[in-house]
Amino acid sequence: MNRPEIHVHVPKTAGITVRGLLIEKYGPANVYGSDVVSGRLSSMEKQGFKADNSQRGGRNKLAKLVTPTMAQVGLAVRDRIIGEEPAEALKKASAVTGHFNVDAFAGIPEADAADYITMLRNPLERMVSHYRYLKQLDHKMGKMRHWGAGHNPNRPFGEFAFDERLQNYESQFVGTDLGRYALIGTFERIDEFCENAGLIMVGEPVRNLNEGKWHGPVDSFTDSSFVHDFEQFHAVDYSLYDQVA
Repeated sequence: MNRPEIHVHVPKTAGITVRGLLIEKYGPANVYGSDVVSGRLSSMEKQGFKADNSQRGGRNKLAKLVTPTMAQVGLAVRDRIIGEEPAEALKKASAVTGHFNVDAFAGIPEADAADYITMLRNPLERMVSHYRYLKQLDHKMGKMRHWGAGHNPNRPFGEFAFDERLQNYESQFVGTDLGRYALIGTFERIDEFCENAGLIMVGEPVRNLNEGKWHGPVDSFTDSSFVHDFEQFHAVDYSLYDQVA
C-alpha cells in the first residue's frame, strides 16, 4: 500500500514554499494538489508545474489572455476536469498538498496510513497576512475562491479579525489533535521544519512577513485590548500554536 506524505496547507503559512520543495523532492508528476470545490486531486505536472516549481504553458497563457477573475475560474474548472477521485490518486501520489481539512480523505486506506505534515503561524500575524492578501486582490476579484470569506473591499481589519467564519481559522484546517501529525512546525521556524521534513531549502524561503506599508488602519492591530480580545476569540488556535512553538 502506498504511504503518501500529506501536507495540510493553512492559508498564509508558507504553503507555496513547501509545495515547491515537495515538487523538487518528488517531481511534479508525483505531487498532487486538491481542487477546493470538488475535492478531486491532480498532479502538479497536469496542472502545468515544472520540476523547478514554475508554471508555464496553459496556466500563464490563460492568465495573459483573460481577466484574472476569468483565469481563476477557468483554472478551477480545468483542475476539476483533470482531477481524479482521491481514492485513486492516493494510490499513486508521493505527496499531496492543498487547502483541505485534515479529515478530508479519512477512510481511504492510503490516507489513513499517510504521514501528515503541517505548519502553523502566530494567529494574529497570519490573520494580518490573510487580510492584506485579500486587500491586494481587491482590484482583481471580489472574493478569492474558498478563503475570501468575511472580506469585502471596505471592511476594516478589526471586523474581519472577529468574523465567526474565521474563528480559530488554523484549527479549521489542522484539527485539534496534533498527535495525528508526523511533523508539525511553525512559519517562524520554517528552515527547521523543512530540514526535519527532508526538504532541501535552496536560498531564502518565500515568505510574507508583513513587511512594507500597511493597507489600512493599524490602530486595532497595535491596541493591547484588541490583541487581548483577539487572543480570546481565537483561543484554540493560540493553544495549538503555543504547543508547537
